[in-house]
Amino acid sequence: MNISFEPYVRDKIQRIVSAEAPISLAMITRRLLQSYGIARAGSRIQTYLNTMLKNMDLKTTKQGDAVFYWKDGQDPKDYVGFRVSGDGEQHRDALDVAVQEVANAVCVVLHEQISMERSDLIRETALKLGYTRIGSNVLSAVCEGILYGENNGYITADVNGARILTDVGTSRAEATVKSF
Repeated sequence: MNISFEPYVRDKIQRIVSAEAPISLAMITRRLLQSYGIARAGSRIQTYLNTMLKNMDLKTTKQGDAVFYWKDGQDPKDYVGFRVSGDGEQHRDALDVAVQEVANAVCVVLHEQISMERSDLIRETALKLGYTRIGSNVLSAVCEGILYGENNGYITADVNGARILTDVGTSRAEATVKSF
């Protein structure tokens, strides 16, 4: 008898995406492997998973080399909220945080502080996301979030160069705070 595990794996992937979207491919892989008690994905497992995800036709966005998966009905442009990186199994590398989440955290920080210099905004946003150290991944992720916020009209620079929220950014920050 030939039993296919594909429906079980697909269901588990769907549940992971539904619970944690936006979620990177790396985090989907990690969560799926943890659920089966597997420490790491070899090339065969990763290829199988990549093919399965492609065939599932889930909504995705690309951020550098990372692919992020979104649940049905979730629009990346309208996404509000962010999650704080936890410890242990709940820890997310900063590169596993969607740029939309980082931009929302930037908006909340500016909503609380009114105006900030870029270096202070980077530090406070990193803290808001749960990162106490600003290594290269955290720095890169926060800078991308600030750039995303600027490019989408959420934040701008005042006459002195400090970052401030626009009306769109203020609405986004308020919606993010309400989502908690």
